[in-house]
Amino acid sequence: LTDLLKQQFSTYRNHPFLLWSKGQLTYGQTDALANRLCQRLRETGLTSGSRVGILLSKSPLQAIASLAATKAGAAFLPLDLEYPPEMLSAIAHRAELSLIVTEPALAERAASCGVPCLTVEEAWLNAVPSQVAAFQGYRWQPEEVLVIINTSGTTGEPKGVMLHHFNYREAIRIHDIRLTAMTDKDVSMNFLPLTHVFEKAWTYFCLHR
Repeated sequence: LTDLLKQQFSTYRNHPFLLWSKGQLTYGQTDALANRLCQRLRETGLTSGSRVGILLSKSPLQAIASLAATKAGAAFLPLDLEYPPEMLSAIAHRAELSLIVTEPALAERAASCGVPCLTVEEAWLNAVPSQVAAFQGYRWQPEEVLVIINTSGTTGEPKGVMLHHFNYREAIRIHDIRLTAMTDKDVSMNFLPLTHVFEKAWTYFCLHR
């Protein structure tokens, strides 16, 4: 996915990437915001193999945060806002999260997990432009974990399922075979939460096309 991200953000730099009721972001704008957050993630000491929780309301920030974690070389774990505080804390410790990316309105809830937190706004405010411009992104290997998705917990405690880069690469390959009519002129509606496994696979496929 590293090469995919770099290629698509370069090719479609001025094209709309995220559309929502209050505005839009181009590929280039999204890439720049993700790079600024990525720089701050790296400054906190994150390295390849680190795990980052994402506790954000459903908004473009979710996509930006997941892209930033990927660029930083960290696996990310979307945290469901519907989970009670004790469950969020248990998931955070079971996944051995190094950091939780959140927003001011949710900072207190994120902090209750007992894991260091970073708000997106704080990261953007303290980003150093020269360092952001020089960052090229982590070079992932296919067997490395990209995202951890929790099961619903309907049969007990939620379980973390680790999905690797090769899982998404294969999903994209199969979608390419079956969905030949989809082009870069189409628009896809995001209606599932980031915590849903299909949403992430579909998002990467749309980015690929």
